[in-house]
Amino acid sequence: MPMDSISSLLNEFSRPERSETHEYADIVTFCEAPWGLNTKLWPSQRFLLKLFYGVPLSRDRPETTIDGKVYRGIPVHDMFMSTCLHQLSEVDFLKYLHEEGRCNVKDQSQIYTELVMSIGRRGSKSAMTAMMSTYEIYKLLSRHNPHDYYGMLDVGMISITAVATSAKQASGLYKVARGYITKCKFFNQFVAADTEERMSFRTQADIDTFGPKAKPGIELLFRPAVGRGLRGPANIVCIFDEFAHFISEGQSSAEETYDAATPSTATFKNPKTYEPEGRVISISSPLNRSGKFFELWNAGMTGQAEGRLCIQAPSWEFNPTISGKYLKNKYKGDTAKFLCEFGAQFSDRFSGWIRRHEDLLQNVVPELRPKKATYIRRPHFMGIDIGLANDGTAISVVHLEEDKIELDFSEVRYPGEGEWEDRDQLDFDELADWITSVAKKFSIYAGLFDQYTGMPLEQALKKRGLSQFQMEYPSRDKNSRKYQTAKLLMLDKRLRLYDWPIPEGEEHSELISEILELQEERVGKYLSIVKSAQVPGKHDDLSDSFVRAVWLAQEHIGDQKFVKISSKYGNVNGIQRAGKYGTVSSYKAQKLRKNRYNRQRG
Repeated sequence: MPMDSISSLLNEFSRPERSETHEYADIVTFCEAPWGLNTKLWPSQRFLLKLFYGVPLSRDRPETTIDGKVYRGIPVHDMFMSTCLHQLSEVDFLKYLHEEGRCNVKDQSQIYTELVMSIGRRGSKSAMTAMMSTYEIYKLLSRHNPHDYYGMLDVGMISITAVATSAKQASGLYKVARGYITKCKFFNQFVAADTEERMSFRTQADIDTFGPKAKPGIELLFRPAVGRGLRGPANIVCIFDEFAHFISEGQSSAEETYDAATPSTATFKNPKTYEPEGRVISISSPLNRSGKFFELWNAGMTGQAEGRLCIQAPSWEFNPTISGKYLKNKYKGDTAKFLCEFGAQFSDRFSGWIRRHEDLLQNVVPELRPKKATYIRRPHFMGIDIGLANDGTAISVVHLEEDKIELDFSEVRYPGEGEWEDRDQLDFDELADWITSVAKKFSIYAGLFDQYTGMPLEQALKKRGLSQFQMEYPSRDKNSRKYQTAKLLMLDKRLRLYDWPIPEGEEHSELISEILELQEERVGKYLSIVKSAQVPGKHDDLSDSFVRAVWLAQEHIGDQKFVKISSKYGNVNGIQRAGKYGTVSSYKAQKLRKNRYNRQRG
């Protein structure tokens, strides 16, 4: 018999039976079996999945090999992975976490419908999120008719929804889950639609009644955090990825998204026992001791939330393959930050730079639009943030509008995107050409960029005649003062910003969204570090360039030669016009005639 036939028979033999008793394999079996995800779980991952899904924990310490090292049970290392302190059974590991004050339960005496997991960076959060969402799809499809089982109309859709901090982060998570599903033969006959944004599935009852092209009844969604877009679906499971890093206010806030997505999970109950079967899963590296994620964690740890499982685990406990040298370098760089990001400890040092969204949004002028160029020569100021490989290069241009600073232009270019889609690094000469092109369109009086990789750019700009650009040696103090100045101007309503264009599925433009999501770390009474949240898909390039441009402009507030005279020139929908001369062309003709007349008179 051919090998592929033997393999097929083995897969069929090990595949669980779907029956009217609604039997299905437990999550660990599903993840590790050849017919399932065929994934080798780390001992810590196996422990978490078993604890949350009610699979009995083991008292044994099975042998496992990780990176060439043999362990018995769950290895518990020191923070730099230099010494294995313990090798524990699953039962003992739970006891260890509870005694350490990092888990709110000490046994498996109840059913958990909610998980709050504070886990350090590189702790396999994305993988576990994908495993759990995929398993929930498998459980539904293992029931012949899940709609009938839950007493729902068969025309409705049952959803598993995972919510991430941004569209880009949601897309990354979706790709991981999608990869698991496409490699698992169990799902093949059920997949109805497979796009870049969602997957939908037919149930066995759909297929039996309407054939192999029946309409789907189950969907897997990965969405960015926008509260209004999460209302409506009947979610049997909601997963919030990097929940501590959601913004604190507005439609995309942690509170809004949680309240929008989770209520429908309460409608899913076991028809015989009436025990809840809907689940809410919140996984994140922690931030500060405030916000929805900390609120959920704190309520669970103090016994105020029945059915909620809370676990806190540093990176080195959940990822036995993480580099000890890497951890040590991060620790030396900033100990407090390390303990928060990798040690999974909540911190009092971190908070959102914008505490109230209204503080920023009050500076948005609804009719204002980005300009391609200015037609009247007056001083403009440009801020540049340079990034070649891992970050983007951003440009922001502003000018003084009487006693306010108005945004004219803001744009960023990333390697691997747009015209640099096929490159993993930006080119200095091309960046210099781009900056030169923008500078000519806006009559730049002064420009500013930092010293990091800035020397070659400074030379390239000088060759192109842009001597007004200066390179600045960065420091915490300088950067802190720039952001503090920008915030004071913002609170005083001294900025004029556009919120355009707004990408599909988002609430604000790229710059406004980025500013709203900035995090502030207090390192002294008057000193703070402002940057993006340390999660994939978050950037601060546009914000840095904008703050630099504002810093240059604010030095000239009150100097009339830098201020546009509103009575002479107008501005309609972001398009400059010469007020008393009628049109730009008539203004230029008038000026040309005047200059010619003056030359003739000597």
